[in-house]
Amino acid sequence: MEGFKAWLSKTHHGLVIAPRNLHETLLEWMGEAPLKQIQIMDETEWLFAHGFTIKPTAKGRVMDAFNLTSSVVDELLSALRHIEDPQEGEELSAINTFLIQHGLKEKAPWMALPLSPSLCLIDIYETPLFKHRLDTIYQDTSITRLKSEKRNHSVPYFSFESAYQEVEILAETLSDALLHGSDINTLKIHATQDEYHDLIALIFPRYHIPYQILDPISFKTTQLYQILTEIIDQSENLDSCTKALKKTLTKNESSAW
Repeated sequence: MEGFKAWLSKTHHGLVIAPRNLHETLLEWMGEAPLKQIQIMDETEWLFAHGFTIKPTAKGRVMDAFNLTSSVVDELLSALRHIEDPQEGEELSAINTFLIQHGLKEKAPWMALPLSPSLCLIDIYETPLFKHRLDTIYQDTSITRLKSEKRNHSVPYFSFESAYQEVEILAETLSDALLHGSDINTLKIHATQDEYHDLIALIFPRYHIPYQILDPISFKTTQLYQILTEIIDQSENLDSCTKALKKTLTKNESSAW
């Protein structure tokens, strides 16, 4: 990548922020250059370098104090590492206050200081938090923004690694729909894990989104189950059973489902 090599040639002390899958290639290019003080991070490492330090004992104490699942606490503590003073959400504010009062959340001395006088961002999507760090801590820093070379192979599917982020994006999407007058009263979200239920209860009120968490219904109690068992009991063989199922689900689709 010519842009990166150009930045590297004029930089003696710098920091590269790039996705983890580019690090090996960047190291190979740097190996060909004269010895310099260049550090490589991904966006998560860089954001955490400027976040609060939360003690390892915090997780268990928060779980006990607020009766939350392990996964939810992981997500909340990760979010609170970047929040100075939560303005929205009573639960988030209460947990933050708990951490501070018990000395579980500390501000590192280097938190508000730039790690390098020169930044090189490669293929980085600048989230609001990312931009805030650049506009405050790195406002006087030289920043070079680059795109990686186009791939010559298909890109794999991506999945969220953060349940907190998933629910937050869902809340933002629903909030935007409500602001534009859309009706979301009939929307159903299938979230079978307890941590998602806890996160919905935590995040949705901050966006003023009405919601109701329902207990899962046993399949045996549904009308569809009753119809299926009745067809199976009355059918003489597999062929007649298949025909009856097709006929029922085609002509009585709404009542069957």
